[in-house]
Amino acid sequence: MIAYPWAYTEELPHDAEELQYLCENVAKVIENVRGTKYEAGPGIELLGYASGASDDWVKGVGKVELSYTFELPDPKWLFLVPPSEILGISEEAFEGMKSSDVEGIRHSSGNWQRDPNKEWGKRLLVKPLEKSKLDKTRKIVEALAVKETAHYNREMRHRPIMINTSSTTVSENGKGKRKRKHYHTRSAEMEGSEVEQDDGDANSSGTEYSTNRDTEFSDSSSSSSESSGYSDWVADEGVTLEPPKRSKRKQIARQTSPVNNEETKPKWEPHEITPNIEKIKEVPENYKPSDWLAETMPKKVPYFPQMGDEVVYFRQGHQLYVTAVQTKKVYEMNAKDFPWIKNQLKDCEFVKIVGIKYEIRPPRLCCLKLALLDRDGRLTGNVFTVKYHDMPDVIDFFVLKQTYEVAISRSWNAGDRFRCMIDDAWWVGEVVSKSPVSEDFSDSLFMCYEIRWDNGEFERMSPWDMEPLKEDRMPANPCDAVPVLPEEIQFFFNRNACQSL
Repeated sequence: MIAYPWAYTEELPHDAEELQYLCENVAKVIENVRGTKYEAGPGIELLGYASGASDDWVKGVGKVELSYTFELPDPKWLFLVPPSEILGISEEAFEGMKSSDVEGIRHSSGNWQRDPNKEWGKRLLVKPLEKSKLDKTRKIVEALAVKETAHYNREMRHRPIMINTSSTTVSENGKGKRKRKHYHTRSAEMEGSEVEQDDGDANSSGTEYSTNRDTEFSDSSSSSSESSGYSDWVADEGVTLEPPKRSKRKQIARQTSPVNNEETKPKWEPHEITPNIEKIKEVPENYKPSDWLAETMPKKVPYFPQMGDEVVYFRQGHQLYVTAVQTKKVYEMNAKDFPWIKNQLKDCEFVKIVGIKYEIRPPRLCCLKLALLDRDGRLTGNVFTVKYHDMPDVIDFFVLKQTYEVAISRSWNAGDRFRCMIDDAWWVGEVVSKSPVSEDFSDSLFMCYEIRWDNGEFERMSPWDMEPLKEDRMPANPCDAVPVLPEEIQFFFNRNACQSL
């Protein structure tokens, strides 16, 4: 839809006719592109009352006459448009923008924009800097530029000079003879060192570095120099040649200044930075991913969130999680992050996971963006967020929608026996009674059954945690458990997959 002001009041702007005419023309052009129909009208008629709308502010405060808001064509997408639709929506909207006859509308409504008597508001968005502060900032920038340039020039002097060995001469009989060259290193040129070439070997060329400073380079730099020379010879003469050999040289002792006998400050030399392996310690346990996030084998509980899953959110279970975190002081929680503060949530809500991210506090928190669904599975347009992590002795407050629907289709009465999957084992128990765990949510199924395990312990259970007994999978001792088989886990996930189809 294409909406224009106002959204905070039913009163229309003075140029409503002009605004309506323009957005109707744009909507017609968009419909001709792909057949998408856009509604046109004031925001209060299309979207209802809204305070703080951007198009209202732009027109009312910013004094921009033509102010519009484009909404995505299909409300079921919310703000998560499928990638296949992004280009099409952009193209049709762009065609609509190009077709808008703005000047024609202005001339038909009066030449108001060229009225010399019209007063235009001048808003000061950014306060100008004082001249003294501006001059000081300019001097700092110039000083930094000089410092950076000097550092660059200093680094350039440390760059090695590459040796060129590409020039050769070929005799008439086809045998190649390489010219001998006298190569000088940077240190030899700067300090007056002389390099003598050995005349006894016609195939040798190149020199070694003539100062102690050059011997401090790492083995990697010297090996790369030899490798580059070897590559040049192979490229010029063929793979049967050997790399150039070092020539014999006569090293000249460096002259020291007799005036200043004090120790000179060593110059900065480039060196390879290697990490100290001994200082690297193991990642603290609190910062490692939790077991439920790093699990590779499928399990019924705890629930591992995935994008697009439709789940049932239980407010009571979330409140129990918050109480446990605050009691044990696991991490600091902010009351504004509780979804029931900003939203009117029932005891259970059908939601769809539309966003996932993780926070490292510690512990590693899973942050879910949830979109509310109605009972028919359609998006309502409302979203909220939940931050949580798997915590011992805290029951899951997210249950897959398929698992929930299978659970409520069963009817459990007092005296019925059942089995429950806890970790990797089946435990057997008996239903004692059914009653709400909290009077505030009298119709909630969350932990609504009071049960007694075969070992005599009492506990509360939710119907989605209870499964019918199998006579061939009963423990020999009533107080013992039966291990869960891989095919039973597979059956559980296959059942959920069939329910979702």
